[in-house]
Amino acid sequence: STFTNSIMFGQGVSKMFALSTDGEQKKILERMLQIDIYLACQEKAKEHLASVAKRISEENYEIDSCKREIDSCTQTITDLQVKEAELGEKVAKRINELSDELIGYGTELNNLLDIEGLEEDKRMYEGLKTKLETKINAFSEHEVTKSELVGDKKSLQRDVLSLYKKIEDKEQELDDLQNGKNVSKTCKACGQNLPLNDTTHAQNHLKDDIEKLKKEHQDKKNEIQDVEYLLGKVVKVLEGKDKLDKQRNELLDTIRDINTDIKLVTSRTKEINLNMARINKQLAEQEELLGTTYTDLIQSNISKIETTKAILDVCLEELALLQKDHDHYTFWVTSFGNQGIKSVLLDSVTPFLNQRANHYLSELADSSIEVIFNTQTELKGGEKRDKFSVGITNKNGDDDYKGNSNGEKRRIDISINMALQDLVSSRSNKSIDLIVYDEVFEGLDSVGAETVISLLEEKAKIFGTVMVITHNDHLKQLFSKSLTVTKD
Repeated sequence: STFTNSIMFGQGVSKMFALSTDGEQKKILERMLQIDIYLACQEKAKEHLASVAKRISEENYEIDSCKREIDSCTQTITDLQVKEAELGEKVAKRINELSDELIGYGTELNNLLDIEGLEEDKRMYEGLKTKLETKINAFSEHEVTKSELVGDKKSLQRDVLSLYKKIEDKEQELDDLQNGKNVSKTCKACGQNLPLNDTTHAQNHLKDDIEKLKKEHQDKKNEIQDVEYLLGKVVKVLEGKDKLDKQRNELLDTIRDINTDIKLVTSRTKEINLNMARINKQLAEQEELLGTTYTDLIQSNISKIETTKAILDVCLEELALLQKDHDHYTFWVTSFGNQGIKSVLLDSVTPFLNQRANHYLSELADSSIEVIFNTQTELKGGEKRDKFSVGITNKNGDDDYKGNSNGEKRRIDISINMALQDLVSSRSNKSIDLIVYDEVFEGLDSVGAETVISLLEEKAKIFGTVMVITHNDHLKQLFSKSLTVTKD
C-alpha cells in the first residue's frame, strides 16, 4: 500500500487511498509512518499489565486476609479482657442465684406432706374398710334370699297370667256351647258321644274346669302375697347394707386421695432432689471458675497479631512496587493505543498532508478544491471522538468525493498521492530516486497537462527520476525525454 501510494502510481491503483474506507486510510497512513509496530508494543504492555494486575489481586487478597486476622485477634483480645473483668462479678452473682434457688427447693421439700403420716392414715382407713366389708359380707345370705324371692315372685306372676288366660278360654268355650256354637260330637273332657243338641254334659265339664282354674289362680295370688311379705322383710333387713356400702365407698375415695398424695409427694421429692443435685454441681463449677483467667489466650492472640503485622508490612511494600509497575504499564497500554503515540503522530502529520495536498490542488484545480485530513469527528451532541477521515471541499461541485467528475477525481487523487509521496520521502531513512506514473494523467486537458509537467519537474528535483507512461499525445510533447514502446 505504501509503495503504490508513494512510488509506483499505476492505472486504477492510484485511486486506492481516496476510495478506501476511513479505517483502511488510517492503516495505510500508519504503515507509511511505520507506527504499526506500536500495536505489538501495546500487546506486550498488556501482557505485563495483566501479569501485574494478577499479582496485585493476589497481594490484595493476602493483605485483606492479614487485616481480617488482625481484626479477629484484636476483637478476641477485647472479648477476653471483658470476660476476665466481668467473670468474677458474673460468677458471684450466679452463685447467689443458685444458692437462693437451692434454699427455695429446701423450703419446698420441708413443706411437703409427711409420707409416713400419709401411709399411717392409709393403713387406718384400710382397716376400717376391712371391718365394713366383713359387715357387708354378712348380708350376702339375705341378698341370696332376696334374689330367690324375686325369682319366685316373677314365676308366680307368670303362672297367674297363664291361669287367667286359660279361664278366659274356658269361659269363651262354655259361652259358645250355651249358644250352640262350635258344638263337637264328643266331649273334649271325657271323649263320650254327646246326644244331638244336648251339650249339658260338656258344659258341666267346662264349669268344673273353670272352678278348678279359678281356685288355682287364687292360690297363686295368695302365694304372691306371701312372697311379697317375705321380700319386704328381707328388703328392710338389707337397708342397713346400703348405709355400709356408702361408708365403704367414702373410705375408698379417701384411700385413693391418700394414694394420689403419696405419689405426688414422692414424685415431687424426687424432682426436688434431682434439681438440688444439679444446683450443687453448678455451684461447684462456678466456684472453680473464680480462679479462671484468660492471660495465656490473650498473649497468644497478641503474638499472632505481631506476626501477621510483619507479613502485612511485607505485602504492603510489595503492593506499592506492583502499583508502580501497574501505573507504568497502564500508561504504555494507553500510549501505544490509538489515542496515544499513534494519535499524536497522525495529528502531527495531518497539517503536513493538508498543506502538501492543497499545494498540488491549487496548481491542478486552480484552488477551487480543497482536501482536509481529519483525526477527529464531531458527534451530534457536540462531543468529539478520534476518527481518521479525508474530506473534500469543492467550490464548483460536490463535497463528496464520489459526486465529483472524473477529471476532478483525477486531480484529487494526484494531489493526495503526491502529498503521501512527500510524507514518505520526509520520513524515510533511505530515499528511492524513482517515481513511476502509469496512465495516471489520462483525461487531463492541455492546461491540466502543463500544470502536471510543472509539478513533475518539481518532483524530479527532489527524487531525481520521474517516469510517466501515457497515451496522451499532448502530454508526450511536454517531456524532454521519451521512449516509445510498441506491442508486437
